Amino acid sequence: MSAPGPPLDADALLAAASATPEIADLLPHSVRELAADVGLPVALRLVAACGGTTVYVPVPHKAGPDHPLAARIGADSLATLAAGRGGEPLDVPSCSAARRAVIRQRIVRQAADGVPAAVLAARWGYSRSHIHRILRKQDP
Repeated sequence: MSAPGPPLDADALLAAASATPEIADLLPHSVRELAADVGLPVALRLVAACGGTTVYVPVPHKAGPDHPLAARIGADSLATLAAGRGGEPLDVPSCSAARRAVIRQRIVRQAADGVPAAVLAARWGYSRSHIHRILRKQDP
């Protein structure tokens, strides 16, 4: 099940994972391993586009801009992925723990900026009581 509220794209996950070691630590081993092969940006684009599924990575000569996966992660990202993992099925995790942590960070930051709990609840698809629970967990 994906997180409610606005989707977290690859750039948001990349920024959070790069800036916050705790978020990077929440990425599954398979994503970190994939990132070692093709780079974290490509790995997270794949997670954002195909998380929770298995994709077949085309061999490099079939990984052109007209390939369906290129439309989802970009032709350059597909070329990089095909060079390292072409011809393999790839289980793409959803990275739900990392996504939830990023959402919690955003909720806390937005609340600190004065956004009311009711607005945060509507924005993120949570109840107000859940927003308050997230904020209480952040209090020292």
